[in-house]
Amino acid sequence: MSLSWYMVHDASGNAVSMGTVVANPLPNGLSATALTTEEAEAIMAGESRWDAATLAVVSVTPPVPEFVTRWQIRTKLWRSFSVPPESVAAFIDSIQDEGQRVQARIDWDGPICRRDHPMVEGFAAMLGLTASQTDQVFREANDLET
Repeated sequence: MSLSWYMVHDASGNAVSMGTVVANPLPNGLSATALTTEEAEAIMAGESRWDAATLAVVSVTPPVPEFVTRWQIRTKLWRSFSVPPESVAAFIDSIQDEGQRVQARIDWDGPICRRDHPMVEGFAAMLGLTASQTDQVFREANDLET
């Protein structure tokens, strides 16, 4: 037996409570909107939120991490794009400016990979990724665990 979920909100649409039981009648100024079980679970998991303006459940995009570990980004590149670490090394070797090339090597061999590093944009462009796709790569890499 599945439960029926409801979002109780005020006249401005602001959420007051969420649950499977709603007072009948509701106090003056409150209304209830039916939710699917998936919507309720997504709210409880922090993947979605109640939007007062639309009186609907909307997806919450997780923030882009500022950095991921070296293992996370290398694993994500391999699993999602079949990019071995040697390909990144070859990309770094192709940088014309010696100072930038040496610094890129140092950075790539460091413990973390920063999302805002210029090398990330260049490598993402080589893979044909947009900025939002690159952000998603970092979100998904951040979720990887050793």
